[in-house]
Amino acid sequence: MKDHASCPVCGSTNIKHHRSRRLKSKMLSVQYKCKECKHFFTDSQGAPSKDNLPPTIAVNDTEWSHQSNNQVLVTGRIQQEAGRKPPTLDEVIKKFGIDETTWSVERFVVNEWEQGQSTKDGTPCIISLYQIKLTLVRQVAVETAIPPIQPIHIKVSTPKEKKATKKQFKKAVYLSDAHIGFHRNLRTGQLEPYHNRKHWSAVLSYLRDNPVDLFVLGGDIMDMGDMSDKFTQTPDGHFTTQPALVETAWLIGSILDGIPASSKLVYIEGNHENRLPRFLLNHFSSAFNVSSVRFSEEPILSVPELIVGQGVDQSRIEWVGDYPNGAYWLNNTTRLIHGHISKSRAGATAGAYLDEINASTIFGHIHRHEVASMSLQSRSGQEVETTVFTAQSFGMFGVPSQVPPFKANHNWQQGFGILRYDEAYCSAQTVSLMEEGFEVEGNMYIGEDYTEQIVKDTEWLALSSA
Repeated sequence: MKDHASCPVCGSTNIKHHRSRRLKSKMLSVQYKCKECKHFFTDSQGAPSKDNLPPTIAVNDTEWSHQSNNQVLVTGRIQQEAGRKPPTLDEVIKKFGIDETTWSVERFVVNEWEQGQSTKDGTPCIISLYQIKLTLVRQVAVETAIPPIQPIHIKVSTPKEKKATKKQFKKAVYLSDAHIGFHRNLRTGQLEPYHNRKHWSAVLSYLRDNPVDLFVLGGDIMDMGDMSDKFTQTPDGHFTTQPALVETAWLIGSILDGIPASSKLVYIEGNHENRLPRFLLNHFSSAFNVSSVRFSEEPILSVPELIVGQGVDQSRIEWVGDYPNGAYWLNNTTRLIHGHISKSRAGATAGAYLDEINASTIFGHIHRHEVASMSLQSRSGQEVETTVFTAQSFGMFGVPSQVPPFKANHNWQQGFGILRYDEAYCSAQTVSLMEEGFEVEGNMYIGEDYTEQIVKDTEWLALSSA
C-alpha cells in the first residue's frame, strides 16, 4: 500500500487506509481517511478543489407530519462534504425554514451515512448524508374544536326482487339402530318390546305426508340378542328372534306401502344382523349358506330372506350385505354404511371416517349424534377447487334404556336423518326423537301404538304386551 506523507487538505500525517471502491465504472483505487480533519482522498486523485466540493445543502424532500394540532414531526435530509461536523440544530432550523416564534424543538435526531460522488470537474469524492428528524411543539397551543356527533342519514332502497332458483332434489330417510327385539315375561309369557312402537308409527305418518325417493334401514334394525355369543343370555331373551323378524317384516311392508311405488327400500347389514351367519357358523355350520331350491341369491337362513312378508314386492328391497364392508352409494360423493368404528370421545368417530376415505359418510352403530367436516383442495387447470366432505350420524332409533346391555346411563341419543341429494350433492338433517314422536319443519308427528293392528295382521298374539 502506498504511504502518503500528509493529508492534502490539512497536512496531517495521521491518516489510515479506508477502502477501495468503484464509482460509475471508474476504480477509485485505494481510499484513505485523515484522522484529524476526517477528509477522504485517493492515492491517485489527491485533493479535490475546494470550489468543486459539493456544498452543504438541504435535500428538497422535507416532510411535515402532523401528530396533532399542536405537535409536528419534521423529517428531511442534508448532504455535505465528508469530514465536516454533522449539522447543528441551529443549522437544521435555518435550512428547513422552521419559524422559531411558532415552534419549539422537543426532540432532535441525526442519522449519518456516506456516499461516493463526483465533483463538477469529475473528481471522485465522498460526501456525508444526514437523515434529520425533528419533533416540534407549538409554543402557544391551538384549541382543538371537536364537532358534535351528527345523526347519520342513509337512504335505503329496496333491492330489485329476484326470484330464487329452485332445484328439485331427491329425498331419502336414513334410520338405523332400532334394535327391534323383546324381553319375555317369564310369568305371563308375553313379549315386551325393546323398541318404541309410537316412534315407528310417527315415521309411517311422516311418510304418508312427505313422499320420499328412498328409505334406508341403516343396520342393527333387529337386536337378535339370543344369537349373540358376546353377552350372557338370560331366559327372558330366549326365542325372541322370530317375533322380531315378524315385526320387522310387518314394518318393512308398511314402509313400502307408505312411499311411492317408484321408490325403494335399502337395508344395510349391521353387526346385529351379522349375528345370524356367525351363529350358524359357530353352532350349526352345516346349515350355513344353504339356499332355497328357487335359486335365491341369498341363503335361506339369512336376514334378507326372512324379512320379506307375504305380498311384499321383493324387487323394491335392496339388501347391502358383506358387513362391515357393505356400502350404498347415494351419489358420486356420499356413501351410506352401518359402521364399524366406535370411539369413546364425542365427535371422534365422525373424524375417523373422514380419515378413512375421501367421501361423505352417513353412518350409524354408535347411537350418538355426531358430525364432522373436512375441506380438500385440488387443482383443475388454473383453478383450485375445494371439496367439502362430511361424516354424520343421527343417533339410534331404539330406546337406550331398553337395549342390552341395559346400562343405567348411556351417552346415546335418539334420532334419524332426512337427506336431500342429487348426483353430486347431499345435505343431511338430524331429526331428534321425543317421547311419542318428532318434529320436522315445524310439523309434529305423533305416533300411536300399533300393537292391536300388528297382532291382527300377523296373527301373532304374543306380540301383544297386554
